[in-house]
Amino acid sequence: MTARETPTASEIDRMFDEGVDMTPYVIPGTEICAATARKVGVTMSPWMIEELDREADRLAVSRQSLIVIWLAERIQEERERRGRLAEG
Repeated sequence: MTARETPTASEIDRMFDEGVDMTPYVIPGTEICAATARKVGVTMSPWMIEELDREADRLAVSRQSLIVIWLAERIQEERERRGRLAEG
């Protein structure tokens, strides 16, 4: 499989079993390019980390993946909200 091909179901299964980050295959637009990705440090209260870990475990994703998913969802919600306000 090349970087531009869509993986088959069996390739997705194999990647998941190998612990590959599945975020790009769950929410379109959240792909992380190693060449342009940037790290961000965030300080959180212990209770927030515990809740993140609980939800990440429930979804079988890493804490980092969950944070990226939730941020991507929120950014999309804000874009849609701004679009509705502009139309309004």
